Amino acid sequence: LIIFQLNVEGLSRDKSSYLARLLPELKADVVLLQETHVPDEQQMHCRGNINGYKLISATYHKQYGTATYTRNDISNSSHIHTTMAGPVSVITISVANITILNIYKPPNEKWPLPTLPPVQHPSVVSGDFNSHHTS
Repeated sequence: LIIFQLNVEGLSRDKSSYLARLLPELKADVVLLQETHVPDEQQMHCRGNINGYKLISATYHKQYGTATYTRNDISNSSHIHTTMAGPVSVITISVANITILNIYKPPNEKWPLPTLPPVQHPSVVSGDFNSHHTS
């Protein structure tokens, strides 16, 4: 399973088009984006379509935001849940019985307690943590 993670620093149509060309070359199965800067679902549909990939879940914020995609031909994926603990967002999905978390914590924000939600194993935790804390 190949997971591609990127702080995209603003998702645009041009960046989505570029990702649609890059991701197949990398053979990416799952795409985890942070800092999409997409304020709502309508804007995500306008700016966040990546050909060959389906949007599983997203969080919306004009300054932050996240998005999780899987390749269109992956049929054994499911969205488990999306949570917001203050400004920290966590999208949890399952692909081929592997739990994958896409996490974003804005800079200068404190981690909620507990820091990470409990997950089933095997699992992959990825994202932009903006943190030097050992947890």
